[in-house]
Amino acid sequence: MTEPPSRLPATLGVLAIIAIVAAVVAIVIVHGGGEPGVAVPTPSTTATSAGPAGDSVVIDNPDARLSYRLPSGWVAEPDSAPEILGVRFTGAAAYGGYDCGGKAYSRAVVFSAAVQSRSDKRLDLRETGHRFAAEIAARFLAAPDTAPTDGEITEYDGHTGLVMTLPVTIPSADPDCEATEGTVTVLAVDLDNATATTKRGIALLVHVQDTAGGPDEPAPPPAADVQAIIDSLAVD
Repeated sequence: MTEPPSRLPATLGVLAIIAIVAAVVAIVIVHGGGEPGVAVPTPSTTATSAGPAGDSVVIDNPDARLSYRLPSGWVAEPDSAPEILGVRFTGAAAYGGYDCGGKAYSRAVVFSAAVQSRSDKRLDLRETGHRFAAEIAARFLAAPDTAPTDGEITEYDGHTGLVMTLPVTIPSADPDCEATEGTVTVLAVDLDNATATTKRGIALLVHVQDTAGGPDEPAPPPAADVQAIIDSLAVD
């Protein structure tokens, strides 16, 4: 699978970074810029289970210490394993898949991972979330440098968390097939998982979706889906 310099891989779609995570990763977020140094072990398998109605799925990612429910209409794609800033994500889910102009697209995706410092510096929720949100928007959506909202500190299942949003204008070459606007939402959760040699890490839950452009059908998911996923979050 090749990755065009400013577009998503065709098999992933316009917004298909695709994933819900089952990966423990070690990463250094370099304060003030620069590329992070990373060590990415082989991820384990993400567990999924059908909901009571049989039309929704719970993703349980013990390595990332997260689990959450997919709203109706989302489809797990466990074979997808994109890599962002050296961090590998596995166990994918997407919404609104379609073919157009000989390419495959998705209207929305969701993914997550746990990142942990390899240095003696504690990771910062806002800095870590901003870094990944900006990388996703720039690398996969060809968006200009735009800072996500700072968000507000909130508690998620007993852990401190922060939600950031980044509206994106997408330079689409084919607006009949490809989105022209989208949104990246990042939830960063402080994990109490320090060891004798590393500081405690941060879990990242990321939701990306089209908001304008592309075909009339399938439409992007309901705006409430991202909040429903966040509200269903359980942190181990």
